[in-house]
Amino acid sequence: METGSSERGRVRILLSLPEVVSLDVAAGVLGPSLFVVHLVSSGPPSWPTQVALVCAVLAVYNLDHLLDSFRPDSESTARRRRYAENRRSLGAVGLLAFVVGAAMLPFLPRIVVLYGLALAAYQTLYFLALRLGMSGVAKRCAAAVGWAAGACIPGWISASPDQRGLVLTVFVLLANIAWINLQSYALVDDSVEGGGGSLPGTRLRAIAQATMVVGLATACGRFPGLAGSWFVFAILAVVQTILVKLPRDFVHPVGEWSLALLGLVRFLG
Repeated sequence: METGSSERGRVRILLSLPEVVSLDVAAGVLGPSLFVVHLVSSGPPSWPTQVALVCAVLAVYNLDHLLDSFRPDSESTARRRRYAENRRSLGAVGLLAFVVGAAMLPFLPRIVVLYGLALAAYQTLYFLALRLGMSGVAKRCAAAVGWAAGACIPGWISASPDQRGLVLTVFVLLANIAWINLQSYALVDDSVEGGGGSLPGTRLRAIAQATMVVGLATACGRFPGLAGSWFVFAILAVVQTILVKLPRDFVHPVGEWSLALLGLVRFLG
């Protein structure tokens, strides 16, 4: 019986490892990034840029989770217990991502490096604000903006001047989707993960959803030829909203991998 239980435990660890080391988060950024690039460019995406983006996400998230694993309350939730139990994996993946990302630098256009440095500065300020106590609405909005910016930078660089308005529209929609996503995560996770006593209430959830509706209506009005893409964004927003109804173990995987699938839309369409 003990052997069977041990084997099941190892299987659960293997199944949860992609989430622990943030592979799902990286995929959730890569998918929208590919979507935006294909939206504004008929050519193939710049793979060094996309690899650097994925590596940046993995390095930042694994470092953040590694630091979390050493906090006094590191075992306050199941997810943080997994971080504490997998410190070596977090450190190894984070270090590997940093090395591979650094190896991409010679292949990146200067403009990509500059935007990357600007985003890194934003993330530094974000983490500093977290250490100073930022939480709740401010934390989730700041995280959503940073996530959407990272996903849109490759597309922004690929876009012609007359396409920049389209990229900005996508940025606003992605930031709103990320805001809804983070609200759902906060409601499902306990108060530590959600920022103490500042969990999103019904009114705030309604504001996020109404903002998404207004954003989609504006996008359809400005770019009616992309109605199919806006419909996909609406479906994504609904998925992120109903995450709270899913079994807890499915919330984060569904939330991240549904965003990752956005990268297939342009390939299939």
